Amino acid sequence: MEYVVNGITEATFEFNTGGQGTLNKNGGKTNKSLKSKSSKENYTKVIVSPIVKVKTCKYIVQGIIEYYDDNNKLVATIDFGDGTCDEWAVKSFPNKADYTFSQDDWFKK
Repeated sequence: MEYVVNGITEATFEFNTGGQGTLNKNGGKTNKSLKSKSSKENYTKVIVSPIVKVKTCKYIVQGIIEYYDDNNKLVATIDFGDGTCDEWAVKSFPNKADYTFSQDDWFKK
């Protein structure tokens, strides 16, 4: 994945196995964990489709994240959309109705 500003690649991110990745920025490499933890349970966060944030929009405009429990069972999916600049994202749960939410509310947490 590349982070591009004004046509110049500012950083890249390489996805590795085991919920890890490498951030390449300014000639340096930093290992990063892609696992996310909540206060109640541990979840593995997998970026299925690259997360896209553009300068002209305050919201994430595209990307899909899946959350898995400790047994590698899918718990939820968040879809940020098709590239349209809007505040809405959709959280889906297996065998349950989808939930549309505002990123304004999500980022307040």
